[in-house]
Amino acid sequence: MNRSVLVLTALMTLLLSPTSPAVEETLRIATWDLEWLIAPEEFRKLSNSCVTHDTSPEPRKRSIPCNVARKLDRSALDFQVLERYANQLDADIIALQEVDGVSAARKVFRNHDFCFTRREGVQNTGFAIRKGVPHRCSKDFIELSLDNQVPILTRWINEEAATDRRFAILGDFNHDLLANSGSARNEQAQPRNFWAEIDDGKPEGTDLLNIAEGQPFTNCAPSQNYRSYIDHVVLGAKLAEWRVPNSFIRLTYDGRDVLERKLADHCPVGVDLYIPH
Repeated sequence: MNRSVLVLTALMTLLLSPTSPAVEETLRIATWDLEWLIAPEEFRKLSNSCVTHDTSPEPRKRSIPCNVARKLDRSALDFQVLERYANQLDADIIALQEVDGVSAARKVFRNHDFCFTRREGVQNTGFAIRKGVPHRCSKDFIELSLDNQVPILTRWINEEAATDRRFAILGDFNHDLLANSGSARNEQAQPRNFWAEIDDGKPEGTDLLNIAEGQPFTNCAPSQNYRSYIDHVVLGAKLAEWRVPNSFIRLTYDGRDVLERKLADHCPVGVDLYIPH
């Protein structure tokens, strides 16, 4: 998996208006990287023209690596098991990463609507929104890139806070934000601490809350040996006021499912929000 591309594309933002009505008293939001989730028919077509590890695909071409073609040819039963975990997660809004658009997402989230970016690659990002939850699909945030993500994201956070919006940033950051310590920049004024850079509390009202802070880390599967979270749900200060206490969610996979089914190398992280009437 090309992690640098995943970092570039996986950072998603969700805006919740202070006056938006809610279907229920609580709203559950989550993030889930579903590792090359592609509808079976499309996966078979892409497998026939897969790209070897020593070959670079043409710019923006829809393609998959040959090792992915061999490893992640998911069956109907694999999708059924992923759907079971989606039902168990029971989230109203899920930030999705590495999902090839609506055709793939609908096989896992059957009671949701979708907003995806317009990018051509199969590792797309977007949102699954439970049917009945008011929402709108905004324009792609095309300014954000691997080279400029810190200043662009910092500016966006400041703008959202200045307009008094409640917002969250969700996705696979490919980085343990909770492990960051020290100043935001080094002696040459170069960024060195991503979290300190975006969570500097300046101007007033731009403080951020990582919902995993203070939570013990749990691997997605018994076979994994990771030590920290890289999938994050980060709440703006005003949205953090609506967080339901002790509602942190980490949905892990059953060991037998991991052995028998083709699931994903990431699993969901989420939180419940209380929506005042």
